[in-house]
Amino acid sequence: MNWPSRNYVAPGLGVAVAAGDPMRLTADGFADALDLAARGVLTTSIAATFALAALPDAHRLSEGGHLRGKVVVQGP
Repeated sequence: MNWPSRNYVAPGLGVAVAAGDPMRLTADGFADALDLAARGVLTTSIAATFALAALPDAHRLSEGGHLRGKVVVQGP
């Protein structure tokens, strides 16, 4: 496979970039986490849920920080 270079422009703009191993981004790579989630062992908190049309509001909320949970944007 040919993966893009990790020479990102973002760090030059002051943005932190975190990248994982793309070979682990498969169902096999997530098998343990999926099993834990299915059994209710691995959970996450949801701070707010927005419709896709309210994406700007979701972005503003996430930029404000201090959230206790994830911001979820639901598709069409």
